[in-house]
Amino acid sequence: MECEFLKNAIETVKYEHPQFEYEICHFKDRFPQGHFRLVARALYSIELNEDETIENKCSAVLFNCSTCNSVWEAINDGMPSVSRVVTIAGDTTSSHNVLVPFGTPIREVLSKMSPVFSSCRIVWGNALTGLSCTDLDTPMIKTTSAITVIKMIESPKTPCIHCGMCYDACPMDITPNICYNMIKNGFDNKAIIENANKCIACGACSYVCPAGLNLTGTIAAFPSKNKRTAVAFSSDEKTYSKDTFGIGDASLLEDFAEENFDNNRDDIDEDSIELPFEGGRFV
Repeated sequence: MECEFLKNAIETVKYEHPQFEYEICHFKDRFPQGHFRLVARALYSIELNEDETIENKCSAVLFNCSTCNSVWEAINDGMPSVSRVVTIAGDTTSSHNVLVPFGTPIREVLSKMSPVFSSCRIVWGNALTGLSCTDLDTPMIKTTSAITVIKMIESPKTPCIHCGMCYDACPMDITPNICYNMIKNGFDNKAIIENANKCIACGACSYVCPAGLNLTGTIAAFPSKNKRTAVAFSSDEKTYSKDTFGIGDASLLEDFAEENFDNNRDDIDEDSIELPFEGGRFV
């Protein structure tokens, strides 16, 4: 229905601006299709590396509908960005789209909705990539797109069963369970080889994992760990080198990784080690 509205709107105004061309492309209905790397892949058949942007590589600019609306209000009405539409959703409350002024505390917004129980978790963002919020006096800002209310349910805690569901769910073709275990056991170089830096923190792997592993939280924090340590090993001697590792996108799920880097592994044959598997999802 939204696409039909957009088509009709373009048909209405395109004759007023003949110097512009308009085209609507339908993407696959798959989360997280709106990420800029996936947009570049779908529209231009270009795979962006960790240090590349859609502006530089594709000569394109990506805006969401909220940004377009704010730009229009600023140009046409002279109205600065002072509010935005925020989706309030979850499994304990009915869903609403609410126009919220910036600076409004989360507590005040939720008080207008259905009751929120103490057993619920408040998530800043959506259920997959959002941050758990414990301070309900946190104000709404221009990047707050959603507030999600989720029941606190104890997740299963079992070892990885190597089912491959995380690989099937990953839009970046990473093997999350392998990257997870490499990172947890300190094999950072092998994690880089497995393309852990390409993680876009969409949360799909953690969502489908039947073992309840915190795959997304661990892998998404890995690029920032490399950035802080900025350590690389040459083939013949240990050297410190800045900006050697490719750094992935900053993630909403990014956590403060350990800055200690264990470099005393010369006497360890990593291929001969059977990696232990650790269960448990962050709750």
